[in-house]
Amino acid sequence: LLAPGATLDEGTLLFVLRGQARVLILDTEIATLHAGTTIGMHRFLKLPVVTNPRYEIVASAPTDALILHSDVLFAAVEDDRFEDHMKLFANASRVLAGGDILDAFGFKVDGADATFNTDCVETSDVLKACSEHFVAQLPALVEDVAFWPGEQIYSQGEEGDFMYFVQSGRVRLEALGRIKHEVVSGGATIGDMACLEQVAGHTETAVAETHVWLRALHRKLLRRSLQAFPEEERALLGSASNGGGGVFEGG
Repeated sequence: LLAPGATLDEGTLLFVLRGQARVLILDTEIATLHAGTTIGMHRFLKLPVVTNPRYEIVASAPTDALILHSDVLFAAVEDDRFEDHMKLFANASRVLAGGDILDAFGFKVDGADATFNTDCVETSDVLKACSEHFVAQLPALVEDVAFWPGEQIYSQGEEGDFMYFVQSGRVRLEALGRIKHEVVSGGATIGDMACLEQVAGHTETAVAETHVWLRALHRKLLRRSLQAFPEEERALLGSASNGGGGVFEGG
């Protein structure tokens, strides 16, 4: 469906009608797509997503898909006749692109500064104990994913297959027994404790409070990278164990 390094045209989205496909990075399977899932949401919204030369999608069963175009939707956004109908679409592209932080109703969130951290992987506090050479390879191993307001990213107790770097938007972290929820925004890293197997599962539930652009790093790809850099593994996991050199207190 998508060869390594290939991309969908800007403004297009692939919608899977039936079948099944595997999402691979460096021949490592990180996700499975089924009927009803989409490919290329960031390009559909004309966001500045970086092409990953190691990313590919391979059909694992007979698969049918539609290619959808967003040009007509962007034209409708500019048409006053469709203003109310196009609010959700306009808000999604605006927040994901680093614009004002809007809630599910399209109102600006008080005290929430817009952030668009394209270097959220390279500058992650979780990785600051690692060498620049090691960290520099990680952006080529992540998948760009988008979540809508109210959508659950992961739940407390689930196995942590992914570590997430927040590029834009806001994420609410909820934990049973904790009265006040924590809210993080662009530049934060979530899911690291469970991904690094420092805890048995996620210690909290992560919910998209706004539209959120995340860069997801699968545990298998992180482990594969660490195998080639044993000293980096000691630094990374040592930081997690000692509580220093990274923010591992949130899972």
